[in-house]
Amino acid sequence: MRHFCWCILLLFATKSGAQTLCQVNGAEVYAGPGLQVSINGSVALDSQAHFQNFSELHISGDLINKGQLEHSGSVFIQGNWVNDSIFQANPISLVEFNGAAQQIEGTHVCRFGQLKLSGTGDKNLLQTAEAEELDLSDRLLITDSSRIRVLSNDVQAIERTSGYVISNRFGSLERALQTGVQYLYPVGSLSNYQPVFINPAGNSTYAGVRFAAVDASTEGLPRTQVDTTICRSNASFFHLFYGDLAAGSSISMNVATSDVNSFPFLAQRNPQQTGVWTLVPSSTTLVSGGITAVNHTLSTAIDSRAFLLVRGRPSRPIISGDTAFCKKSLNRTFTITHDSTLVTNWTLASGNIVQQNDSVLIVNWGEESNGLVSAFQSDSAGCSSFPASHSVILWDNPVANFVIDAPDLPYEDVPFTLTSLSSGAVGQYWSIANLMNYSDSVIQVVFDAPGVYPVLLQVVNEFGCSDTASGIIEVIEGMVIPNTFSPNGDGINDELYLINSGVQEFNLKIFDRWGVLVFETNASKLSWDGKTSSGERVPAGTYMMVLSAKTANSTFEKRGALTIFD
Repeated sequence: MRHFCWCILLLFATKSGAQTLCQVNGAEVYAGPGLQVSINGSVALDSQAHFQNFSELHISGDLINKGQLEHSGSVFIQGNWVNDSIFQANPISLVEFNGAAQQIEGTHVCRFGQLKLSGTGDKNLLQTAEAEELDLSDRLLITDSSRIRVLSNDVQAIERTSGYVISNRFGSLERALQTGVQYLYPVGSLSNYQPVFINPAGNSTYAGVRFAAVDASTEGLPRTQVDTTICRSNASFFHLFYGDLAAGSSISMNVATSDVNSFPFLAQRNPQQTGVWTLVPSSTTLVSGGITAVNHTLSTAIDSRAFLLVRGRPSRPIISGDTAFCKKSLNRTFTITHDSTLVTNWTLASGNIVQQNDSVLIVNWGEESNGLVSAFQSDSAGCSSFPASHSVILWDNPVANFVIDAPDLPYEDVPFTLTSLSSGAVGQYWSIANLMNYSDSVIQVVFDAPGVYPVLLQVVNEFGCSDTASGIIEVIEGMVIPNTFSPNGDGINDELYLINSGVQEFNLKIFDRWGVLVFETNASKLSWDGKTSSGERVPAGTYMMVLSAKTANSTFEKRGALTIFD
């Protein structure tokens, strides 16, 4: 049981003529201005007591009010403040908590004038309290589940050296506002001071702030309930704002730079409504000493809003490349929008990957009818974008084919017939011996020398898809010498044709039966019409042919009879 002393009041520095009244247990107690009163112990007012204080009152113990306490002087208290009834304070009155660990508690709201924290220990607020002005000095004010309200809208209404407010269990720091100035909210956790600044706009009147050093999920704001742009979120803390903040008001939250590096974006949700965390525009400013300010301007007025640092998904990338091409296409290139901090993961429904990196994919396609290129990008924290896809149509290729109709004697100057048997084509292009080009489906070609001649047929369809077929034509060396002809002018076998191929040296002599030379030539391609060099026709009969010829690979020597008919 506490013991209280009401009878011993030590009076110091009393003004001349000042009235003092001190009564015990339920009576009126009056401490006039100019008095300095020290009570070594606790002060308790029962439900019938009425204490008016204009003095400088020092209490080494607790103050417990169950009656009526009117305060217009100064109170310096080293114990706890328990207010279970009426407490009225002049706005310029002072209450200073200058002890060790102290508490403000009770069933009724405490309305202080000037509230100052000093001494050596933390101060715990277990009941909502109001103060015209608040001086935190170097102390921590732990609000628990309660609110501390600063009623003056003077920007200097909160003072501090290194003290700040901690609100881990739904408590907060609230203050009155006016537009045109920036207000400090000195808040933080047990380990870190992380202040908030508000620049109110419009008709803003007040705002409360809580820095909650807990996982938002533990307070009914599940971090798993996010919009699709968010990958993951900070589990260490979140901020809660409430009050009357107009659109256009800006807020700035000082947090550790390492937290911003891990979670560089800001999300919000209304804690009083169902919904999800959604990304909001924000910016960051490096403050100093590993602290970064996260800034946001309200697009709409708020009465309650929670803010959380999050890591957004990388934006869905865009894949660029052709959307249609021919089957069996090689080295088709696809590119993707790329941030150098991201890793690209490519997938291919068909085809074969030739090369890939974070910005380029090169593919060889096969006989598929359609193709699909997909990709997503991931950052260093493992957050991935939604996949992007790029569909392609693969056109059928034409089929190239041809036949070669070779003559019985595949000699030079003898025509070869080539016929295209291609399908699915609208055009064809022949290339023979890399020199001659034709576009007809059936062509005839001749060669002026023996050899092996390559033939290439390229066909195309209406999509520009192509196919090729190849073959060879072999022209051989050789010679055929007829042994009869009838130069009678009937148009049938009128001349002696010497059929040959590849002849480089040639001599033909024809003698009559008496050995007289009637015709001689060195031209292998010339024909003889049965006339002498003087233009006279030789008579019908049997003659002697003497042939000497050379090709690149052979020598021909022949003597034989030649019969000339009428």
